[in-house]
Amino acid sequence: MKIFPFGEGSTDKIVFELLMEYLNENEHLNEEEFDEFYPVDGIYKFAKEIKDTVEGDVKSNADDICILVFCDLDKGREHQDILNQFKDIMRGLLPGWNGNPIKHTEYNNIYLFKQIPSEEMRGLRIVLHLANISGLGLPEKIEASNNTTDGYVLALGLEDGVLGRFASKDVRTTSDVLHGLITECLPNCFSAANIEFEQDKDFLAAYFCVTRFWVKHRTEQKRNLTEIIFERSKKYDKDKLKTIFSSWIEAIKKAGEPIQ
Repeated sequence: MKIFPFGEGSTDKIVFELLMEYLNENEHLNEEEFDEFYPVDGIYKFAKEIKDTVEGDVKSNADDICILVFCDLDKGREHQDILNQFKDIMRGLLPGWNGNPIKHTEYNNIYLFKQIPSEEMRGLRIVLHLANISGLGLPEKIEASNNTTDGYVLALGLEDGVLGRFASKDVRTTSDVLHGLITECLPNCFSAANIEFEQDKDFLAAYFCVTRFWVKHRTEQKRNLTEIIFERSKKYDKDKLKTIFSSWIEAIKKAGEPIQ
């Protein structure tokens, strides 16, 4: 099996790589099957980037192929619109394929497109993960925003096991105070100034500011904040990491299963 992971942007790549490290440490995932992660820079570029990347392997007589995709779900975008897009991608790779996506039995944001190996067609699977931040314990105003990877990172970062470490060690306050600043105070200030503040990436930026991450890491980039959130979660509340990213983990595992 050869697995090609794709996502919309750099945050997807960061989270995927950190989850792969977590799975390698805890569940001995076969990392060798996975190719490098391909950020495509937007949902409408998946078709071209997937075709350019995997078409040669699809046409060869090599191992079966899985395409693993992490896709945001912006406000107003419906599952069916994205499913139709990926049906076209599947048909483009395997002309004559006329199947339909299958919804995961446990996670309603994971869909499987597959072609079982036959004399006429090679084995191919697309595992499509659509971001869904509902049920992660985020405030309602955040859940009502776009569903993106940033929302998962924010949910993990707002857990007491993580936020509490920033509060006590870095800024000498409490996690409740920081939580209120991130989810209420800063957003309200921006809204009062008629500045849009309604996407999960906005709240993640507020997290960056409120925890005063830059005090000790002035030259660091967003990746390092995400890494610190993951590392603190693994150290102080590993179960929360597994719970919040359970659908991501399931999609990664599903990608590695034999096509049958």
